[in-house]
Amino acid sequence: PSQTGKSKLNLGSKIVPNLVLCTDRVDSFNQPYRIVNLLTLQFRRDRLPTPLNMTQEKKTILALVILIAAVAFIYLKFGQLGPSPVATMISRLNALETTVIDWSKTNGKIPASLADLDLPEEQTNDHKGEPFIFSAEGRAITISSLGADGKTGGNMFNADQKVEFTIPE
Repeated sequence: PSQTGKSKLNLGSKIVPNLVLCTDRVDSFNQPYRIVNLLTLQFRRDRLPTPLNMTQEKKTILALVILIAAVAFIYLKFGQLGPSPVATMISRLNALETTVIDWSKTNGKIPASLADLDLPEEQTNDHKGEPFIFSAEGRAITISSLGADGKTGGNMFNADQKVEFTIPE
């Protein structure tokens, strides 16, 4: 004797309607032991919860914001594999300051130009490959580089970078 019936199945705290149970055999205690179509669940679309009641315009804006944030994160995390050009230039200027002071102590005079230091070209040039500007007035030394625009003054990447120091006696 086969029995078929619709039932409700309790899954945790949710009631699943329209579960079809088909039993066709019973064991020695007269209990069904085979359940067929256990996962044949029929949900109505209007009963499913909606995650957010948003218009298509809001969903598009949200998707664009998430996309922009992801691109910004990837760029900031992986975009620069080396130090920035400004950091490289400042590092070279600071290294030149130390080199000029050491050279002056060793030779007993102030160098007339950066060429007197006998350094590789990479160390006497800025990040663009332009030579640093060297000037000496008495014992006061200025080593500078023009910004990205190659002009005096400027802001941000166009700002000039310089180091000023005095050679100790």
